[in-house]
Amino acid sequence: MSYALYSEGKRLGSLATITGYGKVIEAMESYNSQRGGGGKTPALTDLVETGHSDNPRKVAEDISKLLTWGEHLPRTTVSTLKNLKQMLARAQGSVVVGES
Repeated sequence: MSYALYSEGKRLGSLATITGYGKVIEAMESYNSQRGGGGKTPALTDLVETGHSDNPRKVAEDISKLLTWGEHLPRTTVSTLKNLKQMLARAQGSVVVGES
């Protein structure tokens, strides 16, 4: 199974396999715990937890924060995060993570 990102009913592109998406979640959780607790990437956390965001720009900002921590991330996770950030830049309105 894999996931894709959708915006206003349009598919923006493939996001990751279930394993790859799990690695993104692990990286986000690790980053948040290393930085003194949750809430450091609130928009990304909300997208991961709910599968939906009304503010893709804030999610992209959170991904930028996480990418600054890149030396702690596997190369494939960095690649997935960069891909997600590029798709978010093309979003027209809210975004949804769904099965592809």
